Amino acid sequence: MNVAGVDPDTRAITTAWFSPSGHVLVRRDEQKGRIAEDRFYGLVKQFVATAWGLVQNGVEWVYIERPPYGVNPRATIDQACVLGAIRLILGDAGLHYSLVDPGTWKRVLIGNGRADKPLIKEWAVRALGLEDGRPQDAYDAACICQYGRLVSGG
Repeated sequence: MNVAGVDPDTRAITTAWFSPSGHVLVRRDEQKGRIAEDRFYGLVKQFVATAWGLVQNGVEWVYIERPPYGVNPRATIDQACVLGAIRLILGDAGLHYSLVDPGTWKRVLIGNGRADKPLIKEWAVRALGLEDGRPQDAYDAACICQYGRLVSGG
């Protein structure tokens, strides 16, 4: 099964999937703005194009990292809004999705559910061939995608 991985945030939604030749492709939809409410519409609008691109690339299922509870109630609400928009957009595009806890994909791929950012990056560069120098969420999305491939048999 052809799958994609999504690392959602209120500043950027990063999506990864594999090309037919087996290379990891990453798209980062990003918005600038002082507060999440200022970024939300533009971020969501960009992700609509990403979702339809996934459909065109034959993706059948999307694994989305479940956001952690924020450090404050406002951050939690903002993350929930982004996640809700992602789920709605994927559904409108006809894509099925599952949420995955960060500790789960880290444990399955890296062997450590509490793997830190440098370890995740190192693993993605070594195991998936991602180039060094990308934003951290590119490595996370690629790892979430790889997790999806493993659990879906793709």
